[in-house]
Amino acid sequence: MLYNKLMKTNKFSQIKLFTIAIILLLTVSCGGGGGGGNAASTDDSADVGPIGFLAYTPDTSECTETAQREFIYTAMHDVYLWSSNTPSLSPTSYSSNTELLNALKYSADKWSYVISQADYNAYYSGDNIGMGFKYAYSALNNEIFLTFVYPGSPADNASLERGYELTNINGYSATDIIQNSSWDDAFGPNELGYNVGLTYIDNNNNTGTVSLTKDTYTADSVPAYDIFTNNSNGEKIGYLLYLHFNSNYTSDLSAAFTAFRDNGVKELVIDLRYNGGGQTSAARYIASAVAGSSLAYEILYYYIHNTRYSSWNRAVALTAPSYDLAVDKVVFLVSDKTASSSELLITGLQPYISTYLIGSDTYGKPAGMYSFPFCSNYLVPISFQTYNSAGYGEYYSGVPVDCDDTDDLEHQLGDPNERMLQNAINYLENGTCLSRSRTKTNDLKAEEREGIYRVFNFR
Repeated sequence: MLYNKLMKTNKFSQIKLFTIAIILLLTVSCGGGGGGGNAASTDDSADVGPIGFLAYTPDTSECTETAQREFIYTAMHDVYLWSSNTPSLSPTSYSSNTELLNALKYSADKWSYVISQADYNAYYSGDNIGMGFKYAYSALNNEIFLTFVYPGSPADNASLERGYELTNINGYSATDIIQNSSWDDAFGPNELGYNVGLTYIDNNNNTGTVSLTKDTYTADSVPAYDIFTNNSNGEKIGYLLYLHFNSNYTSDLSAAFTAFRDNGVKELVIDLRYNGGGQTSAARYIASAVAGSSLAYEILYYYIHNTRYSSWNRAVALTAPSYDLAVDKVVFLVSDKTASSSELLITGLQPYISTYLIGSDTYGKPAGMYSFPFCSNYLVPISFQTYNSAGYGEYYSGVPVDCDDTDDLEHQLGDPNERMLQNAINYLENGTCLSRSRTKTNDLKAEEREGIYRVFNFR
């Protein structure tokens, strides 16, 4: 079981757990913040707001550029996890909110961002504008492949499929795009009606061209699920493809969880290979269903903030599940694109359930954010680190896998012959790893994007 391996390699885990317990005890003893006002003070003696809310806001009477910059500057010296490393500078000397934020971020921070409230809410509700596909590329061979096509999207309506190779995008060759990082130039803005010409090689090695018009589509977080039979013990194996932790998790998961419950699924494969994270409430909901009612109210993870915001430190428990699956084993299919809430779900379950990871080591984001509103925007800074109930956290190099394997673009996701799913079923049946597949897509990686586009990485 991976949990045992993690505990062996993390010799300070018990010390960390003891430290977390002391921090939480002191938090309860000292009491929380409260209070408020609009003063942008970061004096440690000043009250902090209730969890997730700052005790100050920018002067929004006119929402001037100066007021916005000063709010970002104040928050990054205050609630930011690495506030002690935030540099002193003149906030009004920067031409945009994002430019200022990038200047304030700690070197380890690849995630904090500023975004309009409209865009933020649209992404988390699953309402998107674009062509509707995920993709990966090989810098070695200068190749770009579609890894997933969203049902009902412009790409789906044009009959594009997983595994198609894109050789040219709007006049930019794949080599040009990869070597010069011309992704945004080639794909263009996410605007309704924007046309993108694609030249591709399909899964039968035929060349084609298509012009896609960017349009609205819904990015369902659960586009596929299935149930298989374990040929060794006769148990039902549930398969769940989960693409992002958005705000629609209860409705998106309903059909799959109902099927798993009604068919007595006791072994589960959760496919998170493309899941860059999202709302932690969704991770808690899934973990509670997987763990079952007997583990309700056990600690799932801890939030630990900077010293000034220690009153926000807290333990988050499993809840009484809406779907009492109570599985015995769960296999996670992961990659270097598996991040944040995906890793929180995995590590949170490890102390309680036999868990196994197949694929490649995860991304490594054991930290989370709050979205703080200002004017018509959100500031979304890294504000806390997470640890599981055994004190395991700080996996900035990723969570290691049990079986090393790679994405198989020659099969559709959910196909039991798809290499990573095949490996998971084999592991449940035999307890062994299949040898790593050797395909032309071995070295594929996703475009490294920033802000919310790291979480919802599709075009």
